[in-house]
Amino acid sequence: MVDKKKRSGGTLRHWRTTRRKIHDFIIFKFELDDIPLVDIKESFAEHFYDYLTVSVPESLAENTALKHVSKAKQILKRAKKKKLIKENPIGEFSCYCQDPEVEPLEIYEVDKIYRKSLPIQRLDQARDGFIFQCFTGFAFQDIRDLLTLDHIIHVGVNGERWLIKKRGKTDVFEMVPILPIIEELIKKYENHPCRILHTRLIPIFSNANYNGYLKEIAAICGINRELKTHLARHTFADIIINVLGMDLEDLMRMLGHKNIRTTQRYVKIRKIRISRNIGKTMKILFDKHGKLKPIKADYDRKVA
Repeated sequence: MVDKKKRSGGTLRHWRTTRRKIHDFIIFKFELDDIPLVDIKESFAEHFYDYLTVSVPESLAENTALKHVSKAKQILKRAKKKKLIKENPIGEFSCYCQDPEVEPLEIYEVDKIYRKSLPIQRLDQARDGFIFQCFTGFAFQDIRDLLTLDHIIHVGVNGERWLIKKRGKTDVFEMVPILPIIEELIKKYENHPCRILHTRLIPIFSNANYNGYLKEIAAICGINRELKTHLARHTFADIIINVLGMDLEDLMRMLGHKNIRTTQRYVKIRKIRISRNIGKTMKILFDKHGKLKPIKADYDRKVA
């Protein structure tokens, strides 16, 4: 399916991870390299979940573990459909995941990271990648998968420069105007080997190294929280909605989401946005002295 462009490489990597964890669990629990489908009992899901969250040296978070169990359920559901087994033995196991609330960085924290002098090259480049994400909303996967000069598209009569790329996870186009801070980063690396040899816009690290460098940057900048690549995407959403005051529908297109409900999970409406919007609309009902304006009987019709 990946070869046919019907699924992303990232999705395949997630499935391979689940396969590996199920294999390790079977060895741990049954002391076998494999077991027949018909030998899987209802308790398999519970034991697998406990293994992932308790028994392994590096235990997983609850939601992460449930996602692996959910994939096991999907495989057994498919096995039932193909009549390899009569029933899905773990079909009743609940894999409901509570979406974790990600608190975005405050804009002053982003500014602190942006302005900090980092003489170590690897940290300087990791910081630039993080700032790039904070002002484009691109996921690490989409930057890693060859974000190049070819993705800069001129839009509108004024020829504004935008970054437009299909998101690997959803196959939906992300389209983001290139803000001045991003133009600055693109310019910074115009003579870097990442551009000359590979046409990439910015240097890219492995995900593990990138997140490791971000931890160092957080400590250097005095930010008392863990910086991760996905935090930048949430921070971008917060900047677009609460700092710049744009609409949720616009953000959905920028993030490459298929539906608005996914976008809503990225956004927390802050008091500053409400205050700004109230300030814009106060004059509809009140005069400059704060007095309620006279309202006629046909007011609704005129507004409509």
